[in-house]
Amino acid sequence: MPATMIGRHKMLLAALLAGHGLLAWQLRARGIFTFGDDAAYLLLSRSLQAFNYREPYFVGNPVAARFPPGYPAFLAVLTAPFGEHFGLISAAGILVSIAGLLFLFDVVRRRWSVELAFLVTAGAAVNPELLVNASSVQSETLYTTLTLASLWAADRAVGQRDGRQRGARAALAAGGLAIAAALTRSAGVTLIGALGVHWLLRRRYRWVMVFGAAATVTVGAWLAWTVVAPAREVRRSYVDDAVNIRVGDGSLRSTMVTRLKENVAMYGGRTVLEQLALPLTPRTQLDNVGWALVIGVLLTLGMISAWGRWNAAVWYLGAYGALLSVWAWMIERFVGPVLPLLVALVVIGASVASSVLARDRRWLPPAIVAMLLAGSALFEDAHRVTRALDCDRARVDCALPRELDFLDAVQYLAIHSAPGARVIAPKAPSLYYHSRRQALYWDEVVGLPPDSLDGLLRRERVSYIITTPVFSDGATVVRLSLRDCARLDLVQAFSPQTLLLAVRPEDAPPKPESAACRVLERVARTAGAGDAWR
Repeated sequence: MPATMIGRHKMLLAALLAGHGLLAWQLRARGIFTFGDDAAYLLLSRSLQAFNYREPYFVGNPVAARFPPGYPAFLAVLTAPFGEHFGLISAAGILVSIAGLLFLFDVVRRRWSVELAFLVTAGAAVNPELLVNASSVQSETLYTTLTLASLWAADRAVGQRDGRQRGARAALAAGGLAIAAALTRSAGVTLIGALGVHWLLRRRYRWVMVFGAAATVTVGAWLAWTVVAPAREVRRSYVDDAVNIRVGDGSLRSTMVTRLKENVAMYGGRTVLEQLALPLTPRTQLDNVGWALVIGVLLTLGMISAWGRWNAAVWYLGAYGALLSVWAWMIERFVGPVLPLLVALVVIGASVASSVLARDRRWLPPAIVAMLLAGSALFEDAHRVTRALDCDRARVDCALPRELDFLDAVQYLAIHSAPGARVIAPKAPSLYYHSRRQALYWDEVVGLPPDSLDGLLRRERVSYIITTPVFSDGATVVRLSLRDCARLDLVQAFSPQTLLLAVRPEDAPPKPESAACRVLERVARTAGAGDAWR
């Protein structure tokens, strides 16, 4: 290729990556609210800096058993010299995201063509979900880049023609990166399985044995800890989630069948389309069906093409999709880590279709698909950037009103309560981040029998309750509090649903006609209904 052409390609790639970075910077984290795990990650990074791995936001400071230590360790190293600055964290996340796009570009360039590599990178670089993940305090971007780097190295390992030594080094890098990914997000076990199968089918038995041993003593040790960790309950351990959340008749078989039906319909018929920022209308489901068919066909063609060129990526995407299909929770952001691969395979699928159906202008279908993905994504990006700029000017645009009401209650609590006060409230990490007050496990509270709240309050020495519609099951806490409202005092109402209640001293007489009883009775009549509780 002529030097001038190479120079132009580098300039174009630099422009795409710079655009990705600039857009992501506009969407950077502005603070800690209630819609993610950002507070938990930052608090766990502080814990690692103190040479332990505990959850300070829960009563009892239990050893962490839900979030793998990879991303908190990344934050701990990043923030140790200069402190927790959101701009620094966002900038680091953006650089990590750019690195991931570079790995993706290089594989597509080598295995398919430079033109397809640019189309894939353009479609992924402006994707709204990838932009938000890159600039937020979330583990998705680090996990995605580690995954893409591992798959890139795995491709280099099987593609080396100048010696087995270089192939072994690339395989070592692929395995190490896969282990790092699995220690960043537990879903990374799918990458470990995919690499193992990928090498096993190529009779790389030594690689499989070494990789399996290393993964067992690292990722396996972490997963074993999540199983045996004390004080576990649903939503605190992913292993617990997998086996304890039962539906139907309660059997594991019935549960898996139900999950498969619901999850595939949800992810395939809506979530993937929304994450790709495709134009959808809420007035009809026909466009969802149409887009699902188109994306499904193109994705299938792309996977067929990748089977002979980037086999490890196909195994990984299949394993990750299978995990989501049977997982206990359907959460949209779970699709984010595989979005770059989905964009790549959809565009590649369009190229495969054009090579079969068209004789001339075979570049046109993949170009149209990439332009569609990029164009609809940029439209969504513009909306999000506008909201982000409004967030700088007016606090109300940084989060939903109910989330800001909750933070107001927490900040009031930080000023007006004793340092050791214990609280019943959701989003314990956000509560502790803003107030340094510990909370009981939320699921233990909402799972209480109707008449047992007062006993829990006395036994655990709880001082305050925050009722809030931040979680839909917050309505349960309202009803529990209403039954024992005579032993509660209303401190302040921050919205019609967001209340700060104080637990009366044990020797204080109950007040059946208190303000707490009156306001809780009013809230209970609407709790669980309306937009505020959704």
